[in-house]
Amino acid sequence: MTIGQQIMRELKNQPLTTSQLSEKTGIEEPKIRTTINRLKEKGLIEETGLFIDRYKIYRITNKILNVTLLLKMIMKIEGVLAVALINSQGIPISSILPEGSDDTKVAAMTAAVLSLSERACREYKKGSLNIVFIQGDKGKLLVVDCGSDFFLTLSLDATISKEQLFTEHFKTIDLIRYTIADLSPD
Repeated sequence: MTIGQQIMRELKNQPLTTSQLSEKTGIEEPKIRTTINRLKEKGLIEETGLFIDRYKIYRITNKILNVTLLLKMIMKIEGVLAVALINSQGIPISSILPEGSDDTKVAAMTAAVLSLSERACREYKKGSLNIVFIQGDKGKLLVVDCGSDFFLTLSLDATISKEQLFTEHFKTIDLIRYTIADLSPD
């Protein structure tokens, strides 16, 4: 797990200072400050405006919290078993997964699928990667580009057909992916 992933995981629970993050993760404060600055540039975390001693308190941005509502909309689509939003660095932003699932593993697998798929698009001169669709005998996986910063990954059961997914449900997925793209930092 990267430092960024550890910070995001800790901040999902409560706002913390760099000192508190260091205590919880065992990572040196300078590394945490550097990573926080990168996460702030990406619009993933923000300062609360409050301090403990001389330390600023950081939290996940309100924009990211609104994403959870969008993911809940996707979960209402018949046949969707799980959904996760991953940033372009492979950090899990928000997810709705079955109990016992690990969002870090989902993010890592999504990043691996994306890396290979992007390379295939380049090698075969197919342009920019838009969608990755994987079909197994027990279900399907769909990874969708949501702008330059995010990817949406969906786990689907075997009952949903490819035609049903792309004709009936993709309008909802498209609407949500463009909404998420609008949340991306400029």
